[in-house]
Amino acid sequence: MRRLFPDPGEVDPIDAYGRLSRDGQRPRVRLNMIASVDGVGSLDGHSAALGGPADKALFASLRASAAVDDRARAAEVADVIMAGDNGVDLVRALRALGERGHENVLAEGGPGIAAQLAGADLLDELCLAVSPLLAGGDAKRILDGGFLKPPAGLELHHVLEYDGYLFLRYLRQ
Repeated sequence: MRRLFPDPGEVDPIDAYGRLSRDGQRPRVRLNMIASVDGVGSLDGHSAALGGPADKALFASLRASAAVDDRARAAEVADVIMAGDNGVDLVRALRALGERGHENVLAEGGPGIAAQLAGADLLDELCLAVSPLLAGGDAKRILDGGFLKPPAGLELHHVLEYDGYLFLRYLRQ
């Protein structure tokens, strides 16, 4: 994988992303999404259709950046977290995960959950894969919800490229 910005050169995806440092009461939240060059977030209702081997490899790397010890602990026991009555209160859910010692959350819930996380000001990082496709149509974008007020400012951390895909990493300002 090539890093285009900053400091061009070859890079290992795990080294490029790493783990997020804990931020107070809740785990840090990383959103990983894919979109076509023209902004389409899915084809026929599925984002996987936009991906290819490069995207799938990076996705696996992001999933693997939960520490080995964290995965082993989770495999030993499951825990039910009640965070809302009629829906999920994401603030309560993240706080409960933090109380259980979790430091990182990789959000993979699609455009609706992504919009809820952004609307509640819970996103710390956005990892956006740009697929080298023009798709057209009226598919959902990576955030499917109301306008953010005010819009959230992001800072470009890096740009990677592999097999025609761009991998953008933005951190919350």
